[in-house]
Amino acid sequence: MTLLVTCSARGDQPSSADRIKAAAEEFDAGRRSYNAKDYETAATHFENADRDAPAPATIRNAIRARSDAKQPARAATLAVAALARYPGDKATAQLARETLAAADKRLHRAQVTCAPACSLLLDGKLAPLAEATEFVLYLDPGPHRVTAGWSGGRNREESVAAEAGKVSSLSFRAPAPVVAPAPTVTAPVAAASADAAPPPPPATGLPRPVFYTAAGVTAVLAGLATWSAIDMRSDPGRDRVRRDCAGRDESCGTYQDALSAQRRTNVLLAVGGGALLATGVIAYFTRWG
Repeated sequence: MTLLVTCSARGDQPSSADRIKAAAEEFDAGRRSYNAKDYETAATHFENADRDAPAPATIRNAIRARSDAKQPARAATLAVAALARYPGDKATAQLARETLAAADKRLHRAQVTCAPACSLLLDGKLAPLAEATEFVLYLDPGPHRVTAGWSGGRNREESVAAEAGKVSSLSFRAPAPVVAPAPTVTAPVAAASADAAPPPPPATGLPRPVFYTAAGVTAVLAGLATWSAIDMRSDPGRDRVRRDCAGRDESCGTYQDALSAQRRTNVLLAVGGGALLATGVIAYFTRWG
């Protein structure tokens, strides 16, 4: 089974520099665990990487790792999410359909709705799904607890007696938030002056802190890209790849490590370039006066 080595952010959900770095670290940890045949740990790392910087290849690796860990319900749940998120990605769609081929006969399918959007816990563990209003969960036969959570510590829980080949529906509505009464403050009313000067016109343009923040993020990304490029050249390095992988195909572990480092560097360079362009646009619209 091929384990893809790439990690990049989805274009429709930009990630901060810290989240991109965290995703790259989780992805590398997942790759190492997978190569060591610790599939459940690898799947957890890939799911964490997908949560920080979603990408088709990352969720495919999570699906494969859950399948190899003999956790078909979790793999099927990820497969449904992958199909909904990347319907036009051929490799993702093919793997998801293969994973789901026998799921409806062997597993229990739960259709879950939330109002408003919620996050889900399954048996006390976070489901591998982003916050949403509709979900599909696959469950192994047996009793389960499904918990919907909202901000402010609000949650509701339902029990499911899962049966193979059966379908159930769960609907959650958030409890009303607890609002603390605001203190009553009586402010003195100043008498209007007939000779008072008119208020100044509102300032236009972006405040300078916005530019400084963008410049800071760009600098961090540049630093990460530089670090990644240096690390790519030194660990494992071209000479070590040639030495370790002479006469072997692309499955050579050292070659895969080098390929992973190269793709990580390419992602950081692309994101850094976008940040630099955005910083230039922000500088143009910044209120400097």
